[in-house]
Amino acid sequence: MTLQFNWGYDPKNYNVPEGSYSTDPYIGTIRIEEFKQMVMELHKAGIRVVMDVVYNHTGATVDSNLNLAVPNYYYCQNSKGGFSNGSGCGNETASERAMLRKLIVDSVFYWAKEYHIDGFRFDLMAIHDIETMKEVREVLDLVDPTILVYGEGWTGGDSPLPDDQKSTKANTVKYGELQIAAFSDDIRDEVKRSVFDAANGGFVNGGIDCEETIKFGIVASTPNDQIDYSKVKNQTKPWANQPYQTISYVSAHDNLTLWDKLQSTNPNDSEELLLARNKMAAAIVYTSQGIPFMQAGEELARTKLNPDDSFNENSYNSPDSVNLIDWNRKVQ
Repeated sequence: MTLQFNWGYDPKNYNVPEGSYSTDPYIGTIRIEEFKQMVMELHKAGIRVVMDVVYNHTGATVDSNLNLAVPNYYYCQNSKGGFSNGSGCGNETASERAMLRKLIVDSVFYWAKEYHIDGFRFDLMAIHDIETMKEVREVLDLVDPTILVYGEGWTGGDSPLPDDQKSTKANTVKYGELQIAAFSDDIRDEVKRSVFDAANGGFVNGGIDCEETIKFGIVASTPNDQIDYSKVKNQTKPWANQPYQTISYVSAHDNLTLWDKLQSTNPNDSEELLLARNKMAAAIVYTSQGIPFMQAGEELARTKLNPDDSFNENSYNSPDSVNLIDWNRKVQ
């Protein structure tokens, strides 16, 4: 048998703590106790806990727990009657259906109440409908209004849910004043250019005509009369009502790390100059009006290297040797 590393995006039981981090995953009480102890100790250290939640699909499809309970009900169907694949993982859940919406809302409430989770990051949030996300926010407000709710304002593929119902970045304005945020790929891509174009640079690494989009990101995608929207990349108008509805960032777990992206666009730069670019990217994120977000280790110039020393831009199935944070870089 070949050992296969995976980040765990094969959901099965949404209300069960992941077992691979526990000392004995085969005893349920140990999973629960250790997870609660972890959250408690982090809270004692002044660290709040955000949980990545993947309600948009399940690891199995036809023989999943949900589909065995009520065939075809919990999943979206395509025009041919099969399972649609807006997640890119073989299926996508149908949050607009009453019992799937109830499952999601009840689940986040349970994690907040029982495990004292302080925030929820929704994977591929645009697969979920706007009404479901509103109900998530409203039920969490009953527990603690400071609990964060944010996610990816896009899907992983075509989804049959009508565009005006999807929790996309563009539909963030439909939340009113609710604290539901979307990642700003606007500021992410203009600071250092697209994650899908390793060689092309943005504001901090040699790009041109980035300023207006950077300004748009700095005011957290909200209305501002100092911005010329005709010069903002891929946007013609604001998409957030309040700064707390925008997550400002330049790198996350997906794609190249910021440091590896900078090395790709500016291979002839000295380390000193690359570090200055890295620092400027952080300065933009931290002085923007949105909620700042950093990939763990970004401040240490984190790199993800394959065994052949090439950069790894999708390390979901790579081992610790690729995904680890090298703390010696902090000293360096």
